[in-house]
Amino acid sequence: MINKDLVIIGSGPAGLRAGEIARELNIDYLILEKGEIAQAWKTIRPNMRLLSPCHPQRDWTSLSSQYPIWKLDVDRPYCNAEEFVNYLHSFVKYFDLNIMTHNAVIDIKRNKNGFLIETEKDTIESRVILIATGFFSNPYIPNIPGARENLSVMHSHFYIDMEKFKHQRVIIIGGGNSAAEIAIELMGFSQVYLFTRQNLLFFSKSNNLCHIRGVSESYLLELIKMELIRYKSNTTIVEVDGNSITLNNGEKQEFNHLIFATGYRPKLDLFKMNEFKNEPENKYPKLKKYGESAKVNNIFFGGPLAQFKLANTFIHGFTKTIPETMQEIKRRLVNF
Repeated sequence: MINKDLVIIGSGPAGLRAGEIARELNIDYLILEKGEIAQAWKTIRPNMRLLSPCHPQRDWTSLSSQYPIWKLDVDRPYCNAEEFVNYLHSFVKYFDLNIMTHNAVIDIKRNKNGFLIETEKDTIESRVILIATGFFSNPYIPNIPGARENLSVMHSHFYIDMEKFKHQRVIIIGGGNSAAEIAIELMGFSQVYLFTRQNLLFFSKSNNLCHIRGVSESYLLELIKMELIRYKSNTTIVEVDGNSITLNNGEKQEFNHLIFATGYRPKLDLFKMNEFKNEPENKYPKLKKYGESAKVNNIFFGGPLAQFKLANTFIHGFTKTIPETMQEIKRRLVNF
């Protein structure tokens, strides 16, 4: 059996940032990863832009000021997903982080010393657990009749390039950056339709980072105005039937491919613990201060799952809050 003071589950940016701080605080820690380092990030299309600056003048992408991403050979001001994954790998080497890869967590149980973590390869006893699994492993497609089981339906997470969509009729659902980027890229190769529940929202007007920003903004507006992208607002799908959708106004539309750019949702099926069994689907965990679970003491959440601060949705948000969480974990361990 392996004994640790802290087990961090997940080796994405939140888990690696937590590992760096744990090392700094002399906490006996271990990072567990079910696949390779930054596994979830590797499933994203490599050329996807992060849209968080990685520039010395404004750095919202680096995990640590001690090892900033802009010191590497990356595109500026916005690096792509492949470059960010390479940065995460080099981050692990730079700080010599303690990671066990290809070792998925099977179950977590409480015991007198804290928690017993069963993995594919080991049993690990830990006093405290930090969950940093993010939500990229759970792309969200709304529960629309006929949608999730349809082979012509996909989530934008799995969009790689335009090759398979050439000369096809493609309907994209969503009003965020992924929807905008894919619509723009496909426009010269496919007949593109973009449907949103509300009017499109843009960062230049709202100052909200969740809204469409970067070069996509002006280009998308121009393509819509020229009707090169057919756009419908206040539109939802009520049913998918084969290669046809029914809209909320009763109109039917044919398609070859239907792409849902509808974001991600948290996923807590990692736990078989009784306290988590009745958690509603696609809901964030209930938290106390510092990201601690409201249901189980000494289980903490970091990164996008730690919605005790809205800023934690973004890399530059949770890289600032994780040190606070780690300081609280250190205090717990001292008083354990």
